[in-house]
Amino acid sequence: MNNLIVNEKLMKLAQEYNFLGRLSQLSESQQKRLVEILKVAESDHNFSEMLNKIDQTLAEELNLLDKNSLDEYESQRMNISKTLVSKLPQDYRLLLED
Repeated sequence: MNNLIVNEKLMKLAQEYNFLGRLSQLSESQQKRLVEILKVAESDHNFSEMLNKIDQTLAEELNLLDKNSLDEYESQRMNISKTLVSKLPQDYRLLLED
């Protein structure tokens, strides 16, 4: 019976996570709630896997996994990396090149 109550609570948290993940913007209280949910996932592998599946579903629904989106993301990531590296002192840049 105790496991059933825990599972019901985790399912409700997963539903809340799914709801929050679909919002275009989060209020401060919603952000705090999301952090609380993620903290639960840190200590529960099964719950973490459940949230990963929700993330995957959201990414698919929002077309974040299509080739164009992934290419754009990679391009942005590379530009950011180049910009950050260019701002490092020369000694550090040399270390990164090795």
